[in-house]
Amino acid sequence: FENYYSQKPCRCVKLFEWLLSNQHKEEVIQLRKTRTEKKRLRIKMGLPCITPSGLFSIRKSKGLIEHSGYICIDIDHEQNQQYYGKDWFKVKSRVAELFDSLVYAGMSVSGNGIFLIFRIAYPEQHKQQFDALVYELKERARLQADTSCSDIARLRGVSYDDYPFFNPEAIAYTKVRESKHRTARIRDFDKQ
Repeated sequence: FENYYSQKPCRCVKLFEWLLSNQHKEEVIQLRKTRTEKKRLRIKMGLPCITPSGLFSIRKSKGLIEHSGYICIDIDHEQNQQYYGKDWFKVKSRVAELFDSLVYAGMSVSGNGIFLIFRIAYPEQHKQQFDALVYELKERARLQADTSCSDIARLRGVSYDDYPFFNPEAIAYTKVRESKHRTARIRDFDKQ
């Protein structure tokens, strides 16, 4: 997508190439150096974006053409105030140690948070797999995820990280979180 305002995609990109690109490095650095929130937002909203969870004809869940087999989860400073600046490099490493389904971990565009890309086993259960990952991130890594990212058509703006975690051979995450009335449980389909 051309920017955060775009509703229709402008082209198709390869996920790994896009994640590892430094094409917009200077714009990201400029945003991180800018102290005025209004200017930071203007720069961010003008940056290109993708939908990591799939190909879409339009940026809505009903516009899904094909699921990518990946889920993106944001870990923001607002919900994880114990981490700041260089602490995020340790957080990326810890998540990589705990989750063999983690494909990519990189700094958010702001430089004060991270985003995580996981390979998933059941794209048709996107929301349930997202919920299971959010639950496990909280329980195992003590990280509070941004739950608004559960939307399959959620945008991921371009960012840059000098030291990303990248594992293209990550195994698919198999757990789902099922809700029944007021109770929920995690189930691992591979271990039934």
